[in-house]
Amino acid sequence: MFTVTMLPASQGDCLWVEYGSQEKPHRVLIDCGTSPTYRRHLKPKLASLRSPPYVDLLIVTHIDTDHIGGVLKLLDKPPDRMQIGQVWFNAWRHVAHDSLDIMGPVDGEILSSQLDKLGWKWNTSFRSTDRSARLPRPGRRLPSYQLPGGMKLTVVSPAIEQLRALRDNWKAVVTDGGLAPGIPSRRLIDKARQKGVRLDLMGGDPIREWADSHTDDLDVTPANGSSIAVVAEYNDKGVTKRCLLAGDAHAPVLAQGIRRLAGQLGQARLQLDAFKLPHHGSRRNITRELVEAVDCRRYLFSTNGVSHKHPHREAVARVLIYGTPERTLHFNYRTKFNEDWDDPELRKGYDYAAEYGDGTLMVKL
Repeated sequence: MFTVTMLPASQGDCLWVEYGSQEKPHRVLIDCGTSPTYRRHLKPKLASLRSPPYVDLLIVTHIDTDHIGGVLKLLDKPPDRMQIGQVWFNAWRHVAHDSLDIMGPVDGEILSSQLDKLGWKWNTSFRSTDRSARLPRPGRRLPSYQLPGGMKLTVVSPAIEQLRALRDNWKAVVTDGGLAPGIPSRRLIDKARQKGVRLDLMGGDPIREWADSHTDDLDVTPANGSSIAVVAEYNDKGVTKRCLLAGDAHAPVLAQGIRRLAGQLGQARLQLDAFKLPHHGSRRNITRELVEAVDCRRYLFSTNGVSHKHPHREAVARVLIYGTPERTLHFNYRTKFNEDWDDPELRKGYDYAAEYGDGTLMVKL
């Protein structure tokens, strides 16, 4: 059996694909039309399935409202115990590295937050660095993806050029709406509420998830490990001030040295007035253990991000979640890799300030 059902979606798409045996079919859902499509047609169909309803794959083809609107409603309150084997959807995180409906990118931000909260597998079939669903570069064989039950899918669009165009449009539209691409905020909650969608960022906080993400590839390169890291101390009018200048040091070694110095000084956490973070804010060199070893309110990131896209979001998130409250992030450049941290909603929600230079930035201790 292999059937494709086009559900009533007005000007949009809501495609229901079934294959395998009639007694226990496998299912692929491609888009969900508009909000009314979900309420009037897709929701009753899901309710008619054997409980709990299961869909092997949900493909959200793109961010136009007549394709994504119903998805937002589905994910806002999925049928009881519903499970989806995997979701394919190119969000900001898949296009940020490398002519749309004007609200499309905002809908994409809402959908991204919903998927983060639900915890369903997302674009795990794709092995590219950004895990985007796209064509490989010219000359390479088109990869195929096998679903449970024997169905094979081969992606034939988009190419990388189309995702680059989406990236530029996405950032412009989302920024104009007062949002930071890829980073949730209270303003996004308000945008979702206007669409009848409830977002609970406290229940699924991506920044905390970034902070708590496991780094299984800590920096072990010999050159970086040999970095000379020092704590510079200066007595200024009877007050001793300290700044940790960490080079590209390895996180475990640096944390050990910090704890030893704190012990010598009789401090639970090493008291610092500034911390120039190691390896330009690499997630491989900044761990929770390292951040929690110091008491500091000024964190310095020295990089324009060109070579390795530093600072990594996981590294910054660890500073925000596990660093000292009322801290300031100091970036000597404003770049596409760090400017989202200047979002007013984020600064208020995570109790920090952000300062940017033009390549040169002086921090007074």
